[in-house]
Amino acid sequence: MNMKVSVVVCTYNQEKTIGRTLDSIIAQKTKYPFEIIIGEDCSTDGTRAICEKYAEDYPELIKLLPPAPNKGLMRNYRDCINASSGEYSMACAGDDWWSHEGKIDMQVDFLDANPDYVLVYTGSVRYNVNMGTMAKMPVVEPSGDMFNALINVDFICAPTWCFRRSVFDRISLDDYIDRGYPMEDYPMLLEMSQIGRFKAIKEYTVTYTHSSDSASTFGDLAKQVEFEKAVQRVRVDMVARYGKKEQISESYLEDLFFRTLYSHGIKFNDRKFSLNSIMKVKNRTSRDYLKIFMALSDFTYKIVRKRNEEFATK
Repeated sequence: MNMKVSVVVCTYNQEKTIGRTLDSIIAQKTKYPFEIIIGEDCSTDGTRAICEKYAEDYPELIKLLPPAPNKGLMRNYRDCINASSGEYSMACAGDDWWSHEGKIDMQVDFLDANPDYVLVYTGSVRYNVNMGTMAKMPVVEPSGDMFNALINVDFICAPTWCFRRSVFDRISLDDYIDRGYPMEDYPMLLEMSQIGRFKAIKEYTVTYTHSSDSASTFGDLAKQVEFEKAVQRVRVDMVARYGKKEQISESYLEDLFFRTLYSHGIKFNDRKFSLNSIMKVKNRTSRDYLKIFMALSDFTYKIVRKRNEEFATK
């Protein structure tokens, strides 16, 4: 039997949530043969034992990679993909879960019928662990160039993806590791956008967790800044790799970086940091001048801070 879909589950120290993740994938109602590839990354809690029990209960469905020293997310994901055999690839982290029983069929049906598309994504619900709240995130489908849109902001939630495995074979995660990228999904999206078309399906199929422990969210400003510096390296590398410098200049990327830092300054209630960041923007717009004014005024800064906190609780 030819495997149609491989679902990668990377997990580490998620004994409280991994069962929910696996149950949500197993519950898929699909006409396609699929497999679940679990990369359990040397957890120090009971995650491994739970994964072993699922692999024992579903031997025809689940492949658990052999135990190995801790690899980190990038290498773990790479090894899971390499162990998979499906025509299409999906993923779900060990603390996220699928919320639509027709996710596989919905996305595979589209890709089968549209060979010029390489990736299809859907809407997602963000679960804020710290606040205990949920919010539907907007499903964005740009009308213009997908690469340029993604350079500005990564608006595609990774566990909603379904992409052609043949596309992955044209991407090198080892190169990402050598370059010190802290994530695999963002550079993969940028590269895949240069290979084929993307499609958004406006259904909500995934709930993903968002907390102070998330890979892109940190509990202090210094760590957040280091992460954003790494994201900036990805942007600069990809713009250079795909000859986009005429469309996306170095100064544009620098301004984008400092605007992002301004937002993090608000998040961490550091008005001086916000002001210093937005003042470094060279090609200022009217919105940038408004941000400078708000950062200079204690009263207006408190209003912006309050609105930011209200959004974070959703």
